Amino acid sequence: GLLVSAAGASDRGEFLGRGCDAHLSQLHLNAWSHMELIRTLAKPMCERRQGRVLVIGSIVASAGQPFNAGYAGSKALLSNLCDALHYELGFHRVGVTCVLPGATDTGFAKA
Repeated sequence: GLLVSAAGASDRGEFLGRGCDAHLSQLHLNAWSHMELIRTLAKPMCERRQGRVLVIGSIVASAGQPFNAGYAGSKALLSNLCDALHYELGFHRVGVTCVLPGATDTGFAKA
């Protein structure tokens, strides 16, 4: 099986100017939703001892970005999660890869 997990949203602005609910909402979409999908769908992969998890992160996971701290932080969490799961699920012959694309002209930044 193959899981491609690509959810994400950015809400640019000053970190201190955003409320707790806004930060939690972004964290839920950008990290927690991936964690739940992986936790749910990787179990049968591990039982079959085959499968692949491909997560679409962001380059800001390793570089940060002013006025986008919540997004960068949530993507850093996701990148580190994938690093750990690469080894943990690897014992069950399930591969985990996190792609960290840079800026692309998709309209995402305008949304």
